Amino acid sequence: MRQLKRIMAAVLFCGMLLGSMAGCACKEDNNDDNNGGNGGENVSATPPQGGNTGGETKKMTLTVWSPAEDQAAQEGAPNGLLAKWCTEFNEAHPEWDITFQYGVCSEGDAKDVVIKDLDTAADVYMYANDQLAALVGAGALAELGGSAVETIRQENNDTMYQSVVYEDAVYGVPYTPNTLILYYNKSMLTPEDVKSLNTMLDKDLGDGVAAFGFELTNSWYIEQFYYAGGFSLFGEDGTEQEKGTDIGNFSFVTEYLVDLVKNPRFHKEAGDDSISRMANGTLASLVSGSWKASAVKEALGENFATAQLPTVTYDNGVSGVMRQFTGSKAVGVNPRSQNMAAAVALALYLGGESVQRDRFTYRHVTPSNVKLAASEEVLASPVAVAENAVVLNTSVVQPTVPQIESWFRISETFGEEIYNGTVTKQNAEQRTKELQDAINAGTGF
Repeated sequence: MRQLKRIMAAVLFCGMLLGSMAGCACKEDNNDDNNGGNGGENVSATPPQGGNTGGETKKMTLTVWSPAEDQAAQEGAPNGLLAKWCTEFNEAHPEWDITFQYGVCSEGDAKDVVIKDLDTAADVYMYANDQLAALVGAGALAELGGSAVETIRQENNDTMYQSVVYEDAVYGVPYTPNTLILYYNKSMLTPEDVKSLNTMLDKDLGDGVAAFGFELTNSWYIEQFYYAGGFSLFGEDGTEQEKGTDIGNFSFVTEYLVDLVKNPRFHKEAGDDSISRMANGTLASLVSGSWKASAVKEALGENFATAQLPTVTYDNGVSGVMRQFTGSKAVGVNPRSQNMAAAVALALYLGGESVQRDRFTYRHVTPSNVKLAASEEVLASPVAVAENAVVLNTSVVQPTVPQIESWFRISETFGEEIYNGTVTKQNAEQRTKELQDAINAGTGF
């Protein structure tokens, strides 16, 4: 997603060690994890049953790309988590004799990197699901089928499952939700306060103290207010591009945002300035993602708390919950892999319960696996609990239609113009209708 892409862009390493991969923004290392076994040539996107069937061992090389955080040395994983997981996979599949090559590539940059050269891209890689349409359109993701799809459906809630579906086909294995939650200072706001944005903004917390922080000029955030008002984007489930949006009917939301910007109890998040304000007690709450959990927790200390997104009531009496685009980070398979059966099996493993448990234990990444989400250790995590509450209660599966890029581009400009005062209460109706026309036309705003 866009927020992830901005934050993770710096992670991307440049320069492949393989000469044929010159120009690709991922760095590879070789790792010889070899086990004997058997496996015939199988290029379907349905994984075979594990175990040795008594035939000739199939030797192969698989290239795997993942974020840098998965490859940093950890206690119990001196060569990084990815190497640990691939070693475990090898041990579980004696039918293959695999040499692994690893590359560093963030989920947010997968689209830009993989599409450059599908023939030299990784067999298996991680991606953010907002890139689904572009990756499928470029022929960069293998459609999964058979038992793979059944496993993905069984191990995830419907929101996570739908996050990897494009035009009724499944193209990845989700392993964590990608969404936003509310962080708050529990010495300043109560669990009851944070159920309503109006309540938070009405609360006098002292001079110079903002009750609510929000990145209004980020187009992965602004839709929350329009969903609370009842607008539609690309149909009921976000898959009908031809339906466009009816946002032009929701100028009352735009008027609310114009007033919100002027409210001294509102703080527009910009970079990480909200972290310092939470630390010095001049900001009571912040909408953001799990990538800021550690920083917010350090800033708030024992006053750290989380919640799902609040409701908001507009001046015309319309009230609704702020609903967030929710997607996933997923494991995908390159359809040009020369070892499709092993690649699909590996993708299922890297997106499966065991690896999700490690991601949570080592990196505090919220699991999408329904069994893990209900486990005692995950339920003890305020961030994971809030993320899963948003996924189940206040989320909208992020549209994957190509036109979503128009929404991101045009609504971001709109948010900036609300913030700088170009959009006013006087012209809100006209400008909101222009916003609708621009998105529906897929043109600039």
